[in-house]
Amino acid sequence: MVGRRPSIQDSIARLVIAHEFHHLQQNAFNQPIAFGYKGTPYSSDFDVLSFTEFWFVEATADWSISYSYRDVADPTDMFNALHAFYLYGFQGSNQSLYYSPRQWSSDFIHIYGAWVYFLFLEQQFGSQVVRQFWDEISELEADDFVGTTEVLNEIYPFKEHFRDFSVMNLNLDLQPGDPITPSFSDVDPTFPTDYAPEMDNTSGKAERLDQDPITYEVTIRSLSTNFYAFRVDELADALTLDFSDLAPSEATDVDLIVKVRDGEWERRQIDPQDPTTYCKSDSADDIEFVYIVLTNHDFVEATTVRGDFTVSTVATPCA
Repeated sequence: MVGRRPSIQDSIARLVIAHEFHHLQQNAFNQPIAFGYKGTPYSSDFDVLSFTEFWFVEATADWSISYSYRDVADPTDMFNALHAFYLYGFQGSNQSLYYSPRQWSSDFIHIYGAWVYFLFLEQQFGSQVVRQFWDEISELEADDFVGTTEVLNEIYPFKEHFRDFSVMNLNLDLQPGDPITPSFSDVDPTFPTDYAPEMDNTSGKAERLDQDPITYEVTIRSLSTNFYAFRVDELADALTLDFSDLAPSEATDVDLIVKVRDGEWERRQIDPQDPTTYCKSDSADDIEFVYIVLTNHDFVEATTVRGDFTVSTVATPCA
C-alpha cells in the first residue's frame, strides 16, 4: 500500500486505509473472484459483456471501515467516507443487492453502499461472519458470481430473512412502538438513523388515501425492495390492500409498518396472495398511516416480481 504524504493528516485517510487494507486481505483468500465477466441476459445492457468488479469486494471493504472506526472516528468523517454511499447509492435504489455495474458508471457507488448487508449479517452472527464469507468463497472459480450469492444464502437464507433487511432499510425511528428493530445504528452508533428512502409513490412521498383506489404497476428485481407510503383519510371506514396480482407470489414478501390511530406503530406481515382489509370499527385496525415494504427474496437473477397492487378505502362500515 502506498499513500500520498500530504493526505496522511486528513482525518478520513485512516478510514480509506482500513478499506484498502481489507482489499489486501481479500486477495489472500481469492483474488480471481474479485472481477469477472458478469454478462447476464437479465440486465439492461446485455449487449455489452462487461468485465466488472463484483459487489461484495467493495461492500466488505466498506464494512471494515465501520468495524474498525465506528467507536473512534468523528461521525462526520464516517458519514462522508461511508454512510453517504449507503444513503445516496444503495438505499431505495430498487437495484438488486448483488448489482455489479460497470466500474465508475453513474450508479457504481451502489456496490459501496451495499456494505450494510454485511452489517446486517454482523448483527446476527458477529463480525466473524465476514471472515466466514471469504473463507467459503475461497475455493470458487473466477466468474462464479452465482456461487458467491449461494454462499450468502447458506449463511442466512434470503427466503426467511431478506425481508427483515428490507424493513431495516426503511431506517426510521418510529415512536411509540419502534417496529423497525433492531436497527443498523444498534451495531454502528455513527449510522445515520431517520433517513428514509425516497418512496416509490409517483410523488416520491406519501399519498393521501380517500375513496379513489390507487394502483401501482411494479417490477421488483431479485433481492431488491420497493417502498410505498399512504396516509389514510380519517373518514375511511376500511383500508384494503390487494397484492394478489403480483407474481410469482412465492418470491414476494409484503411487510406493513402501520400507525394505529391513537395507538402505536406496528410491523405486520401479510400474505400477498389474498386481499387484506383493516376495519376502523376494530380499534386495533384503525390505521392512519402505512408504509408498504415489497420484497423479492428470490436470489435467482431471472426471478423478477411483476404485476399490480391496489390500495383503497371505503366510507361504509365493514363487518
